[in-house]
Amino acid sequence: MRPITETGDAWLYLNAVCERPTAAMWDFVDAFGPIEAAERIKANDTENFRDVAAQTAARAGKVDPTALRALGEQYDARFLCPANPDWPAEAFSALDHPRQYGLDHSGVEAGAALPLAPFGLWVRGGPDLPNFAAARTASIVGTRDLTSYGRVVASELAEACAGEDIAVISGGALGVDIAAHLGALSADGITTAVLACGVDKLYPSANEQSLRRVAASGGAISEYPPGTGVTRYRFLDRNRIIAALGSVTVVVEAAMRSGALSTARWANAMNRSVFAVPGPIHSRASAGCNNLLGMYALPLASTSEIGEVVSTLGFERSAEPNPYDVGAGKFTRRPGSPADWMTEEQSRVFEALRGDCMQDSTKIAWESGVPESRVKRHLGTLKRFGFAVKTGGRWQLPTRRDQHQQSLPLNENGSLF
Repeated sequence: MRPITETGDAWLYLNAVCERPTAAMWDFVDAFGPIEAAERIKANDTENFRDVAAQTAARAGKVDPTALRALGEQYDARFLCPANPDWPAEAFSALDHPRQYGLDHSGVEAGAALPLAPFGLWVRGGPDLPNFAAARTASIVGTRDLTSYGRVVASELAEACAGEDIAVISGGALGVDIAAHLGALSADGITTAVLACGVDKLYPSANEQSLRRVAASGGAISEYPPGTGVTRYRFLDRNRIIAALGSVTVVVEAAMRSGALSTARWANAMNRSVFAVPGPIHSRASAGCNNLLGMYALPLASTSEIGEVVSTLGFERSAEPNPYDVGAGKFTRRPGSPADWMTEEQSRVFEALRGDCMQDSTKIAWESGVPESRVKRHLGTLKRFGFAVKTGGRWQLPTRRDQHQQSLPLNENGSLF
């Protein structure tokens, strides 16, 4: 294989040689630059970088950028990388926050196993690929097992986006995803599908013809090289890209353990606004949405509201990111809870808080079983990010008004965006 001398080829190699662009991989690339980093990996010159070696050894001598480009061209696909002027750097910047902040609040290295910003994207078609740095975009996601209610809402919501010049981002899957894509297309809007496999495979096959139309609109994109198949964890990893590319994320229908809730968690962790469509309390397909509304999501009660909640100035960002690790290894038993992104100790302190009375740190330490010295540190973290309120040295859960004031971005006139 020829030496890698071009920046684009280096990013393509890095994109293909590892399964996940983790903090260790990004640190390695930042230290040496993409070309030298690629050459070092190819030559197995990574003995002092154990994490990098472990992530790249299986593919180091097998990735051929020239062959991958040729394969992509067979499917009208091109490779977009951070060296390209139209790379959505701002959209992906929030995915680098775990690395920027170094450690999470438990002292564990943040992002060690998390996928961060991709090293590149393969784009199939996409003559109208949105300018993600400036375009108005909305990620619309939900269950594969949608009801007639969910199908109508997803379609109408995407049509409303088209009418407001808002590009629709979704995952091309059965159910809400494809209903949203088709709704946007029916109104001559732009829509982009983020795939969990190579762009040579328009998965699922039942949606192949529809995805060809999507590719001809805003493109079918993937961080995975052509020839890559589908796995469960790739669906979960690609959800971060769906969340990153959307100015807002809207969950139309989702069961309590729906994969769409993963996208919502990523969006919330990146401080993007999350909206959920309320559903009947007896509907399993709406249980996840209704649960989100009790957590951090805002209700979207009418499809016509979408034009008001998507910023006209690209992405809205707060000054600091949400610190919670969306890939935390230990989860609470309640899907969709904010504690899903906390360490076990943080979640125990969080769940010891009361909404009907205030408690001191000694009482919370007793209830949670966490030493008081660490309880105080965790309470400070919870307060900083809106999950606890302190008054006169005592603590309690925030009220709905507190949460509303914490999460809504207001402009100088006091209105949304």
